[in-house]
Amino acid sequence: TCEVKNRRKRTKRPKPSLAAYALQQSDHWLGAFYRRMKARRGALVATKATVRKLAAIFYCMVKEQRAVNPISIDEYEQKLAERKRKYIQQQATKMGMNLVLI
Repeated sequence: TCEVKNRRKRTKRPKPSLAAYALQQSDHWLGAFYRRMKARRGALVATKATVRKLAAIFYCMVKEQRAVNPISIDEYEQKLAERKRKYIQQQATKMGMNLVLI
């Protein structure tokens, strides 16, 4: 897989990106990513993160000369829920608790 490193940590005001703004209301996993980031960190950070993610996808497509197989929004949300469950399980274990899944 192709990875692009994020070198800058400070958030500057992003330039308007039509692709990021189009994703705001879209039924695509990148749209869900944008909305999740916007709820957590605000619109500016969400726009910058989404533009960066789009640029990384485009870069990998050009570099490796292959098409991207987009995942469905249901699959994205399922992976996100699994990641959250795994994190909560680790935190409970770290504090000496046992979680029972219902």
